[in-house]
Amino acid sequence: MTGEFIKKSLREHLVLALLIVVLLPFTGLSVFSLFYSSSREIVYDQNKVLEYCAHAGTPGKNCTALYEIIIGNTGSQEETVRLAWPFDLSAWERGQKILNIAADEPREHDPRLACETSPTQSACTLDNFAPGTLVIMKFTCLACSGLEVGRMEGKPVAVESTAKIAHGDPRVNTIFRRFENLLSIFL
Repeated sequence: MTGEFIKKSLREHLVLALLIVVLLPFTGLSVFSLFYSSSREIVYDQNKVLEYCAHAGTPGKNCTALYEIIIGNTGSQEETVRLAWPFDLSAWERGQKILNIAADEPREHDPRLACETSPTQSACTLDNFAPGTLVIMKFTCLACSGLEVGRMEGKPVAVESTAKIAHGDPRVNTIFRRFENLLSIFL
């Protein structure tokens, strides 16, 4: 009776070991795909943070506004990403932060950011845009006319890249992609 028990137990262990050996590579690949995205994708969003125009007796530069543009590389390395506006941004002050999209995906390096403006258009170029990088650009105008503020609101930024361009917050996009990948493991 003990011999039968040992044979049965050995057979169950061999089946379990075989099952683990066969399924382990697929499970590892699925878990890897949960945190890694190889597609070439740039995700951006433009938000109005604050806009206030005082109704003073004299018309002119009586508006204050703050806009932010969030752009992230949720895919692979991009050499150049260009942001363009069809108007002059010289009245707007620009500041930026460069962060990681997700804490578990450290970026390799910061992109080079260069902006230029002319009377008819403005543009910023992100060179060497590493995967997992998030750039938050804030544009502030403390003394703008209503026309200048309206241009920023009415004309969203145009994003140009060889990668796929998507509209939305890159951080939210990353969370949903991971959730989708997690579901695909089980479904």
